[in-house]
Amino acid sequence: MHYTILTHGTASFYDQGLGLARGLTELGIPCRVAGRFIRLATQRAVSRRSVCIGIGSWRSLSVIYDQPRSMGATVVPWLVSDDTVSAEAACRLNELEWFYVTSEWCQRTFEEAGVEPHKMRVLYEGLDTHFWSPSGTTLLDDWRQWIVPLWRSRHVNRLRLEALSRRPGAGVASDGHNLFATARLLANPSQVRLLTIGQDATSKGFQEVLRGLADTDHANVIHVAKILNTPCSRLHVPREVELAAEIGLTARIVYIVGRYRRTFIRDLIRWSTIYAAPSRHEGFGLPHVQAMSCAKPVVTCRGTAAEETSIDGVTGFVVPSTSFTWRNSSDCLVHGVRADPLAVRDALSTLIHDPSLRQRMGDEGRHRALEHFACREIAARVVSDTADLPD
Repeated sequence: MHYTILTHGTASFYDQGLGLARGLTELGIPCRVAGRFIRLATQRAVSRRSVCIGIGSWRSLSVIYDQPRSMGATVVPWLVSDDTVSAEAACRLNELEWFYVTSEWCQRTFEEAGVEPHKMRVLYEGLDTHFWSPSGTTLLDDWRQWIVPLWRSRHVNRLRLEALSRRPGAGVASDGHNLFATARLLANPSQVRLLTIGQDATSKGFQEVLRGLADTDHANVIHVAKILNTPCSRLHVPREVELAAEIGLTARIVYIVGRYRRTFIRDLIRWSTIYAAPSRHEGFGLPHVQAMSCAKPVVTCRGTAAEETSIDGVTGFVVPSTSFTWRNSSDCLVHGVRADPLAVRDALSTLIHDPSLRQRMGDEGRHRALEHFACREIAARVVSDTADLPD
């Protein structure tokens, strides 16, 4: 059997597809991943009699399922839902024979919208644990490796620099001077390095982390937010910078903006000390698992799929949260949760001041990633489930 993996949407869906492809390759099964030119990839899949796995949000169903099906392909969707699902989409999903969801949390979200439970099979995302590993050095320990990413991100970091310049007695330094100073700070091994990765930082709990850091000893803490230049990030960054200024953290946060190779993201995770992302909504949380696979302790929160990937007190801390609704860049209501800042404070303070605990939790996270999220086992499940499908 041959598989064609069709992905649509954010880079995380393509990473999800790469994980599955890696697992199939390890099993000796031919496959290919298409993140673009899906129609052409589907044509080839039909000619090769491939089974297509369509990866994306339920909003992408027309691209990763309807279009390939209309061309004669056999397709199994693998869907995520970060928040609510429309009634129209639920009716459409009930017409399918079955489909994968990325977590039990997603399954409950689909059920609440009216999707019949027997239509869904929970399949966690898998990753290449050889690639996402703690072994090896990171180039980011050399300050010069930060220059290009910081230069690419200067339009966002300028907001932070402007906030710094407004502090009493602060001079206005050039972007170049601050760039080199920031690069040296990021490469300073004495810093406790926090990392958050997402399309925007606020949806990944960045504001809750900032509030949690307000009452901790953060003199040697640096927090990097790796984001994309999206409407949501442009909406939230000014408030994040304002919040950081209010609590005296402006000099301790840095944005890295844009799309980068997987090797850079891996180096960024390896560079970090703690992965801090108590997300407001999360359908799986692949960066959480990537961080665990790189032996980093993870701070996240209850009420999302991150509860299923992390174990509180073992692989990091899963802090309490409360229901929360906010408006996104399209002025649409988003339903999710918000982590308790005091609990975030306690979790971060504990990890910041206890290196041995960070090591133990990182090792447990690596073990959990190997045991539950290795791509080979996920791929074997897909092969077993699709063995009887017509090709």
